[in-house]
Amino acid sequence: MKESFGAATNMYLFMFFFIIYVCFFAIALNFAKTYRIKNYVVDVLEQYQYDGGKIEDYSFIKSKLDEYFDFVPYKGYNNHADEYCDGIGDNCEDYRGASVIALGSDDARYYRVVVFFKVEFPLLEVASFYIPISGETVIIN
Repeated sequence: MKESFGAATNMYLFMFFFIIYVCFFAIALNFAKTYRIKNYVVDVLEQYQYDGGKIEDYSFIKSKLDEYFDFVPYKGYNNHADEYCDGIGDNCEDYRGASVIALGSDDARYYRVVVFFKVEFPLLEVASFYIPISGETVIIN
């Protein structure tokens, strides 16, 4: 009886740590995907700004982001990005979960991109929460 109890306990411990490992691995993969999305949006803004375009002509940027977001499986968390932009003001534009905030003066404008990462634990009954991941473009004159 003692041997079977020890084997069952070892199996439960193994399953517990395996589930913890899989949860952290899934979170790390989603976190990396969110950083990649943020970096792509920053790259599109910098490329368009470097080519001499004005960010106010947002249709070109939206078309580039449409192509990318159709290819990459990102939920976007639109409601959270809308709330974030409402708190910032008029110089914030949100698109499919990515908030673009215009900063600086007209002659030295740069942009901050905020993308949200949702942390949730499906097996545990813990409330999910959002982590904002932000990055800025360089100033191009």
